[in-house]
Amino acid sequence: MVDVGCTSETTSCDYPDVAKCVLDQFLIEPESLCILLCGSGQGMSMMANKYHTSIRSGVAWNPEIASLLRKHNHANVLCLPARYITEEQSIDIVDTFITTLPEQDERHIRRIGGLVPLNGNIKVSVLKCAEQHEGARKTVRPSISKCWYCIVNYF
Repeated sequence: MVDVGCTSETTSCDYPDVAKCVLDQFLIEPESLCILLCGSGQGMSMMANKYHTSIRSGVAWNPEIASLLRKHNHANVLCLPARYITEEQSIDIVDTFITTLPEQDERHIRRIGGLVPLNGNIKVSVLKCAEQHEGARKTVRPSISKCWYCIVNYF
């Protein structure tokens, strides 16, 4: 375990800098798991997911969410919302995360395969997705009622 976080409760630190230090270490051992925390967990998770394509990060505020992150999303980075959970809750969440194995169901593997960087090419992604959905408009703006994937990638 490597702790690169704040060394004082009165000194502020920037979560992107802390995340970079931790994630650099994490990428050295790609089979390992990583735990990040910040006030809401969201900033760390955003940073982790942007940092490297092999990182699958999510925020968990209870053991059930931690379990689903591992089982369904094959998450390898857990982000904790430190302002919103107790120390006891965090221990339960971390324990669940590190002891849960990813499920190998075809649907989860297929969905994880879809988590690829778009490289800023949102229009192409939306058009390809629209082509896969009967009745979806083949325009840059997706048919919102047809596809949540289009919505996520468009906005």
